[in-house]
Amino acid sequence: MYYIIRNDLKIAGATDINIPQVWENHSIISGKKIKKGLPPIEFTVKYKSTMPDFIPNIWRYIVLNEKAINAILSVCSAEDVEFHPCLLKNTVTKSINKNYFIANILNFEDVIDLGKSQIEYTDVENIIGVEKVIINSNIVNHNIFRTKNFIPLECCTQELMDKINSLNLNGIYFKPLEEYTL
Repeated sequence: MYYIIRNDLKIAGATDINIPQVWENHSIISGKKIKKGLPPIEFTVKYKSTMPDFIPNIWRYIVLNEKAINAILSVCSAEDVEFHPCLLKNTVTKSINKNYFIANILNFEDVIDLGKSQIEYTDVENIIGVEKVIINSNIVNHNIFRTKNFIPLECCTQELMDKINSLNLNGIYFKPLEEYTL
């Protein structure tokens, strides 16, 4: 079974983002490797105490700490995902946390059976509605991936979800890909 990785927006998260201009030729959601050494992307957060392992945000970026990275890399290859430093500016404590990273998932999987799924398109293949998703079984080759030829969703296998849940990491939740609707 495959799961969508979702930010848990019930937990306070990032309220603002500052992407340095040098990032304009790079995209965290492109699936392409990004050169190391770019200035960190900055997120504004508001936490009085302990921050979650994954920082929820409306931009759907996977922002995580080293504990979460280690969980991912215990199941996934370093060729599946890369991590770039980011800064969390906490407006409550007036501190800057440099111990978080933004994940760039490098794999796309053609896991959605577009012919059997119930999807509504505009006249030019733009998806405007999804009623039911049918999965191509036995097609996924990676434990973490983005959907290909579909709305780009960050997904994982049961194995990765179980690892993250076993460590009680917080800030994200998982939704079965088959339950996706739009």
